[in-house]
Amino acid sequence: MYRRDFSGKLEMHCPACGEELQAADVEVFPYCPFCNQALPRDNRLEDFILEPVIRHWIGKNQSLFTH
Repeated sequence: MYRRDFSGKLEMHCPACGEELQAADVEVFPYCPFCNQALPRDNRLEDFILEPVIRHWIGKNQSLFTH
């Protein structure tokens, strides 16, 4: 259901229909928008939803992480 692509980005695919899901697709309702499959509410789903926000924040604040 979850895997990293070649760039390290976390990807999520619906376990029922196999469609690739975006964080915005499941942020509010944890269901596949293509087949209405319920997705488990767990730490991996939370990481999937928050990862784009965290990557954006780190990109904007890169100077905080370099010496």
